[in-house]
Amino acid sequence: MTIADLRAALDTLDDAAFAAFRRDFGGNFTTRQEYVDEFVHQPEHERRLCQLLRLTTEEDKRTVAGQDAIGLAKEANRIAQEANAYSASANVTARQANTIAKKSTRISVLALLLSAIALVIQGFCGARHGG
Repeated sequence: MTIADLRAALDTLDDAAFAAFRRDFGGNFTTRQEYVDEFVHQPEHERRLCQLLRLTTEEDKRTVAGQDAIGLAKEANRIAQEANAYSASANVTARQANTIAKKSTRISVLALLLSAIALVIQGFCGARHGG
């Protein structure tokens, strides 16, 4: 809880609610500002003030933030593993495509060679027949 959080929470209390808060917190404080000053000078009262005003302590905020960070890190790790699996799958597909492309190139080269041979034979046969 920050000083501004405490001030805002205290300012929202009507007179009856403030009187109940004073009774529950204890002490000889009579004004809202005295509770703010108490918090500033005695920060160990933060948990009790937060409990009575239904606010979150700074320690609790840090704990939640740390837990959120752990959860997000776990999710990021899961996504990275999933991406790695997709990448591996894409790599396999790329290797297969590369193999097919190499075979296609070989077939094209053979087709060109056969075409060249056919032209040579045609030329040879044409020359033999006078043609």
